[in-house]
Amino acid sequence: RDTSSWLEFRRVLFRSVGGAQVSKKHAGFVVNIGGATAQDVLDLIKEVQDRVYKAHGVKLYPEVKMIGEQ
Repeated sequence: RDTSSWLEFRRVLFRSVGGAQVSKKHAGFVVNIGGATAQDVLDLIKEVQDRVYKAHGVKLYPEVKMIGEQ
């Protein structure tokens, strides 16, 4: 399965943290629905990764490189 299929299967669509939300058009994208911080985005990514891993033992990795302080 591709990443989008795993995400859709785990029903992570419409998940949100702060102003960051999993895109309704493509489950592999995070969108800013208003006022999202970088931490909101990182927290949402972590939540999605954890849900998929716990359910299927599949580790998802971001396709972008994270830069800056954490």
